[in-house]
Amino acid sequence: KDSLIVALAGQGKTKGMVAYLDIDTTGNQSLSAVIPNKKKISSKYLYYFIKGAYKELRGSAGEGQRDGLNLEKLGVLTVIYPSKEEQTKIASFLDEKTAQIDEVISQKEKLIELLKERKQIVINDAVTKGLDKDVEFVDSGVEWIGKIPKHWKLERLGSNFIERREKVSDKDFEPLSVTKNGVVPQLDSAAKSNDGDNRKLVRKGDFVINSRSDRKGSSGLSKLDGSVSLINIVLQPINLNSDFSHILLKSNGFIEEFYRNGHGIVADLWTTRFWDMKSIMLAIPPKDEQVQIIEYIETQITKIDKAIELQQNYISKLKEYKASLIDSVVTGKVRVV
Repeated sequence: KDSLIVALAGQGKTKGMVAYLDIDTTGNQSLSAVIPNKKKISSKYLYYFIKGAYKELRGSAGEGQRDGLNLEKLGVLTVIYPSKEEQTKIASFLDEKTAQIDEVISQKEKLIELLKERKQIVINDAVTKGLDKDVEFVDSGVEWIGKIPKHWKLERLGSNFIERREKVSDKDFEPLSVTKNGVVPQLDSAAKSNDGDNRKLVRKGDFVINSRSDRKGSSGLSKLDGSVSLINIVLQPINLNSDFSHILLKSNGFIEEFYRNGHGIVADLWTTRFWDMKSIMLAIPPKDEQVQIIEYIETQITKIDKAIELQQNYISKLKEYKASLIDSVVTGKVRVV
C-alpha cells in the first residue's frame, strides 16, 4: 500500500506503465514494486514523475516483444523533486486534473460503444425488416428473425449456400486469417500449423466463418483467393448477392443463432459445423431489394464509422494532453500555485 508497481515486460505499450497502489496486493515477476524514500519523496508524486518519464523508460526497454525493463534500467532514472509541500500540491493538482480528463475520456468511450450498438441495430433491422416500413409484415415463426415483409421468402441457409471443402496447400493458395474484421492475409500473430498442405480453398466472394465459439464473430466475405485452416467453414453463395450474404451473416442475430446451433462438452467452447447450420432459417428479400439494402447499410455505416473515428481521435488528443500535462508539471515547466 502507498507504493508503486512498474511493468518491466509486456506486449504493446505495457512496458514502462506504472500504477499507484492504495491497497496491499501481489504481482508476478513481470512487475517491479517501487517503494520511495518517503523522507524525500512521496509515492503519489513519484507515480506522476514516472508516468511523465514513460517514453524514456520505453526507450531504454527496447521495442521487441521480448525486450523489457529491468531494475538496473529503472534504477538509473534521474528523479527531480521539489519540497515535500510542493510535491503534495503537485500530486493533488494532477489527481484533480487527470480525473477530469479521464471522465471525459470515459464519456467518449461510452459514446463509441453506443455508436457501435447503433451500427448493429441498423444492420439487423435492414437484413430482417427491409427498408420500407409501410409494407405488410408477417410473423416468420423464427425467434431470431421475428416479423418480416410479407413478400420476402423464408429459406434454409443450405438452400442459399454450398460448402466448399476442397483441400489445398498454402504453397499454392495464399494463407488467410479469419478475424472479427473479416478475411485478411494471414496475420503474423496467427497460430500456424505445420501441416500447410491440409487447408481449405477459399475463392473471392466466398463467406468464411470460424466454427469455434471462442472465435465468435470471426467471419467475413473474402476478397481474395486463398486458403484457411480446417477449423473454418467456407460457404459459396448460390442464390444470394455475395455482398448481401456478408451483411446478413455478419449481423449479431445470425452470429448468435450460428453458435446456438453448435455442440461441445464445455459451456464456453464448442463447434458449429455446416450440417448444424444449414437448417438455420434466413429471411431473403428479392434481389433488387438486396442491392438497395447493401447501398443503404454502406451509407449508414460510413456515417457511423466517421463519428466513431472522430471520437477516437478526440480520445487520443485527450490522452496526449494528459501525458503532456503530467510531464510539464513534474518537470516544473508549469507551476502549481
